[in-house]
Amino acid sequence: VLGMLARALALDPSCAPRVLDLAAAALEHPTPEIQNAAFDLIERIAPVTMEARQQVTARLELASPSVKQRANLW
Repeated sequence: VLGMLARALALDPSCAPRVLDLAAAALEHPTPEIQNAAFDLIERIAPVTMEARQQVTARLELASPSVKQRANLW
């Protein structure tokens, strides 16, 4: 699914807010590999805004420590 979101973003950058929302939701996935892939996609969405940070931060409770660290540096 994250791959499809990345392709959608490449084809239509105007879908970035929706891609960000869905990728942020993937941060709650129980598998750290999925969480990292989701954060990779989030990092590709620019610019970083306060709203984007809030969306990501709201989903970090279940994220692995490494993803939380990446988010803090983002």
